[in-house]
Amino acid sequence: MSVMKKIMFVLLLISIVSVPLQVSAAQPIKVFVQDEQVQYDQAPVMQKGRVLVPFRNTAEDMGIAVNWNQKKQQITATYADKIVILTIKSEVALVNKTKVRLDVPAQVIHNRTLIPLRFLSEAFGAKVKWDKITQTVSIAIWEPVRHHFAKVDAEGAILTTYKDQATFEMAMEYINPDEEYMETTVWVNLMDKTAQGITSDHQAVRKVNEKDALLFMHTDSEAYNGETVANGDGFVQVYDEAGTMQQEFEVTVKNVDFTENFKYTTAIALQDAAAVSASK
Repeated sequence: MSVMKKIMFVLLLISIVSVPLQVSAAQPIKVFVQDEQVQYDQAPVMQKGRVLVPFRNTAEDMGIAVNWNQKKQQITATYADKIVILTIKSEVALVNKTKVRLDVPAQVIHNRTLIPLRFLSEAFGAKVKWDKITQTVSIAIWEPVRHHFAKVDAEGAILTTYKDQATFEMAMEYINPDEEYMETTVWVNLMDKTAQGITSDHQAVRKVNEKDALLFMHTDSEAYNGETVANGDGFVQVYDEAGTMQQEFEVTVKNVDFTENFKYTTAIALQDAAAVSASK
């Protein structure tokens, strides 16, 4: 090989080595339960197209009671009237004593017990979505069934209703003093059909320290065992005219009736907050 050819060959090698390889490292698998990420000390793994996760972290974030039988090498998961039993390395699980075949069995990896996530979630009625691009599993326990958009007075009586979110947001562009706009969502629990919930978001202009202030309030209430009255909590944020938050406080919501319009307003929340401050 001539000197010139050797130089050209070396330059070619350098150019090849210098080009970064377009091979990305595998993304870690992430799991979210109702939009909250589950934290693990053993990362989830993929086997035969199925995601396996440490059972206790996931089950407890879903509200499922879990028990480990070392002698039988069995996991028992319980929620409401459903019992699921998995045995390490067994491709058969029990759902309320009914045998169900698994694509991938529960197993021990790095001293952690991992279970097939989709099977566990769907066995209890939850919905599971897999995003291949982001390597993310999303588990839904609550599902919205009704939305309400309204303008209400200080006591929660409806003044105007809106057919959809777009017209509702247009109406909120200019909020007059003592007006309150309320968006409520009624949810059903996919894992427990006797449970339901209400989330509510409010925006209003109210007098705070003798000045008009913009208030934002969010509440979250739940009812179980077929009850139509729920209890919960939330928070109120108070903003000045410049849009700077000046105050934030927690609220306790009681006796939210699913059969009636939501009656807890920012005006009532301010009264409750004043009563709490006065009692201290």
